[in-house]
Amino acid sequence: MRIDIFDQTIELSANRSIVLHDPRGAQIVCIAGRIWVTEDPLRNDIVLHAGQSHTVSTDGMTFVTSFADSRVRLIEPLRVDRPAPAAGFRALLNALSQRASTRWLQAAVR
Repeated sequence: MRIDIFDQTIELSANRSIVLHDPRGAQIVCIAGRIWVTEDPLRNDIVLHAGQSHTVSTDGMTFVTSFADSRVRLIEPLRVDRPAPAAGFRALLNALSQRASTRWLQAAVR
């Protein structure tokens, strides 16, 4: 998610919107008022009333629009850096190769 806030409350006037970029995993909490959440490219919009929340499931743009004066809390997901799949595969191959080499050396010594 590319926003400069973490666990931030935002005041939205009636009919105002904010756009979230790459928000997968972010939680949108309606603290007061009523908001409309649209996740691109999904076609099912979500309406949240005070006290309700929604976790974003896509990396497309997400629009948060207020029907009336509203307060929204955005909770950014915690990201855990994971190795790229290719790097993880190479590490696995290296580990298997080392294990095979060790077993071959142990068998040769006996």
